[in-house]
Amino acid sequence: MPMTVQLPRLLVLKLLEYAQHQANLDVYGLIGQTEGGSLHCYPATTHTPHTVDPQQYAELFKQMEQQQQQLFAVYRSYPTAPAYPASHDTVLTLYPNALYLIISLNTKGVLEIRGFQRHADCIQEVVLEVPTE
Repeated sequence: MPMTVQLPRLLVLKLLEYAQHQANLDVYGLIGQTEGGSLHCYPATTHTPHTVDPQQYAELFKQMEQQQQQLFAVYRSYPTAPAYPASHDTVLTLYPNALYLIISLNTKGVLEIRGFQRHADCIQEVVLEVPTE
C-alpha cells in the first residue's frame, strides 16, 4: 500500500502558483519543516533547464537552517513533461529521505502535482492528500 502524505492546501496552491507564473522555466525549491510540523516554502530564484544550481540549493538550506527547519521536501516543475521523475533527476539520490514533489504544466487546463520517495533501491509514488479547506 502506498504511503500517504498530507500537504496543507495553501502550500500546494503556492507551489502551483510559482510554476504557473514561470511556465516556461523549470521551477524548483525546498520545503522546510519546523519541529512543530509546520511547512515553509523556499523557492529558488535561479532557473536553468533540467538542472538544479548547487549554489542556489546551498543558499536555500542555509535559510532553512537559520529558521531552525529540517528538509521535508524538494519540489520542481516540468513545463512540458508529465509529473514523473525524469532520468536526469538526481534529487532522489541526493536527498533520499525527502519527499519529492513534481508539478506538471503539461496537462490541458489542469495542473498536476505528484509525490515520490526513495525506498531502498526504488522510487515509489506517494499519495498526496490536500484538504479542501
